[in-house]
Amino acid sequence: MERASKIKLVALDMDGTVLNSQKQVGPRTRQVLKRLSDKGVYIVVATGRPPQGIFNYVKDLSLVSDRGYVVCFNGAGIVSLPHVNFVYNEYLNGTTLMELARITHEHGCKIHAFSVQQGLILEDENSPSYREVQHCKVGYKKSNLEHVDPNEHFFKALAVGQSHELDVLRASLDAMQSDKYTIMRSDPNFLEFIPGTCTKGSALTHLCEILNISMDNVLAFGDAENDADMLKKAGIGVAMGNADDTVKVLADYVTLDNDNEGIAVFLEKLFELS
Repeated sequence: MERASKIKLVALDMDGTVLNSQKQVGPRTRQVLKRLSDKGVYIVVATGRPPQGIFNYVKDLSLVSDRGYVVCFNGAGIVSLPHVNFVYNEYLNGTTLMELARITHEHGCKIHAFSVQQGLILEDENSPSYREVQHCKVGYKKSNLEHVDPNEHFFKALAVGQSHELDVLRASLDAMQSDKYTIMRSDPNFLEFIPGTCTKGSALTHLCEILNISMDNVLAFGDAENDADMLKKAGIGVAMGNADDTVKVLADYVTLDNDNEGIAVFLEKLFELS
């Protein structure tokens, strides 16, 4: 295993990685991350959620400081702490969103989106979309996303449907090969559209430039397709035991699952913490 001394930043997906099945942070994980932060290692949450959907967890991990950063919207934004100011962001425009909404509807799926100006917009209160509201702790408005201002900005959009429906939709979109968005799966019921070529990996690369850190000095943990680029670009990529098999293949290491505090187990061994 690589030397711990080269690690200057630890990047963490939250859902399915830091958080267990009850959406809680385990005490062992909390303690280990606090010890590394106290040693001067940057601890950066990298999530698909908006900033407000992750802030309480960041507080719980004692990461709210002037050294704190969060990668949000699966790489479309980076915010600095403690004041939650964007230091980097990319957008989908309204024209692209309307195109995605039309194609999504043609495949029998719904779509929702995070507007810069209006916040979360749902087409209806379907179960997966409402779950997103609860997880992200945000309000929402309802609107038909085939009709928005062409110049409105959106952090990301999510097609909502059954897994097999989203597989068919993705195949159709992959054939179009658009450079307007990056497609990724974050959940069986969600197919995400992130602006341009944004990923958690690209956002971390941008953050490392801000911090004057090489990506070789980054250790990243994740479990799903939206974490894949981050694990590939990090100096050390670690998949959780509960990760998708396609993600495990890309990782340098596989640790225990999120219900057995796999992050803490790996970090304790790497940094020789007792």
